[in-house]
Amino acid sequence: MSSDENLTITPELYSTNSIQFDGLVVPLENIGCRTTAEDLIRRWNQLEREGFPFRSISSLFYFIDRTILGLPDEELPKVIGLYIPGHLRHLINIVDLIDRISPIPGGTKRISSLKAELSALNQAATELEAKQNAIAKEISKKILSTYDEFLVGSLLYEADPSTVFNEGGGPDFHTGSCDIHIESKSKLNRTFTGYSINFNDLGKQVEKLDEVTCLKLMSKDVFEAGRIEEAFDKQDTDIAILNTTHSQFGSLFVAYAKLTGDKKYEFENVIKSNIKNNSSKTIILFCEAVSGDSPFTTYALAARKETIEDLGSRLDKIQKDMKIDTSQTEGFEKLIEQAKQLKMI
Repeated sequence: MSSDENLTITPELYSTNSIQFDGLVVPLENIGCRTTAEDLIRRWNQLEREGFPFRSISSLFYFIDRTILGLPDEELPKVIGLYIPGHLRHLINIVDLIDRISPIPGGTKRISSLKAELSALNQAATELEAKQNAIAKEISKKILSTYDEFLVGSLLYEADPSTVFNEGGGPDFHTGSCDIHIESKSKLNRTFTGYSINFNDLGKQVEKLDEVTCLKLMSKDVFEAGRIEEAFDKQDTDIAILNTTHSQFGSLFVAYAKLTGDKKYEFENVIKSNIKNNSSKTIILFCEAVSGDSPFTTYALAARKETIEDLGSRLDKIQKDMKIDTSQTEGFEKLIEQAKQLKMI
């Protein structure tokens, strides 16, 4: 499947740690890849030979990301900075993560299932031209949800080598002490970009933030999206991990965590702490820090399920009652102030 039958887009070497897709240059370290550009391209081609339809998917994603970025031909080649192409980026991450999750018991089966599902969707798009747009969305959702699963799986395995992929129903992972379910960011609001918000002004807000205010705002994000109950509808889930990247307030928390420089907010440390403490009915909210001028990092906060439900529901009600429009700078800042004033129960 491709947006142009005469054009296929595949990764090419740009530098030791960067690859390019027909002019879109992606620095691998900045999106969380742990491999060199040369090794990633080699692995990409190997997986393609094994049956992964990466060539078709990358061609599709290239045109989607170029459209989102609004890049004319005369601006290429372009090293992508803050707005690293979302679709291509996650496809690249999948290639990198496949090797990182393959040692996990059940990982090989997950990889085989991904190949089968992507191949079936790609074949369907080839045969059913009228449904290509719908199928393209399904491919995107599959890549996004798999990225979350593989990323968290790799971090869990590094934190606790007893981690296994659960077979059949139930939570996604089991460690020696916890059952863990992941709720993908693809089910949150991935279309949010801030609209007309002036993020230069919001830099002043970040300096006024604290951990509890960040937790309140992110709780509101996941409550509004209806993700909390779904995260715990799997039997025996102890820890639910929700990716808040591209939610309204996830990026604000990232800015706060980076400003403090406190390593307790790093995703790996939050995971280790909660596994070590045998946490139950806990939610970990994490958000990816992706930028063109610093390495990829993930930050997280954890709290009890009932705490996040309570904070999220009350702040959501305040926004509705006061008719606060958070797509505008004034409303965005107003809700932050309301979050600061919201009392913990």
